[in-house]
Amino acid sequence: MHKDALIKAAALRGSSFEDHRYATPFDDLDILLFIERPEREAEIVKRLGEIRDCRSISYLPPQKFEYGEHSASHSSRTRQVRMGGVGRYDLEFDLITMKDWIEFVERTRSKEYSVETILTSKAVLGRSYLEENRKAITEALASRRR
Repeated sequence: MHKDALIKAAALRGSSFEDHRYATPFDDLDILLFIERPEREAEIVKRLGEIRDCRSISYLPPQKFEYGEHSASHSSRTRQVRMGGVGRYDLEFDLITMKDWIEFVERTRSKEYSVETILTSKAVLGRSYLEENRKAITEALASRRR
């Protein structure tokens, strides 16, 4: 998907990868997919369905957040791509634009999309894209700490 420009970057997130969280054997693997064209969701989902060797695949569609006092919510629910596969892992993908992610980081105190994990993770695809956006990412983190 990265080679075909469907996604700009992918980063591992959640309890399996963040220092302040603790994974259990029952946790799914959370993968953040940075996209620039939300209208290509169907094509991305089709490609996610081609992943093999996992129990299940689900995704959270691209969305706009509704903001409250240091919190955010969204109306979309996780959607199943495939269930009942053979394998050890459950994969969950979040589709999000960089602009929406930076706004989320600036406006909330949530650790859901950890800035530190994405900037330091060794398991990131599209690192050059994240490097290009490093200034905006670090400014968003700095504004959250004020």
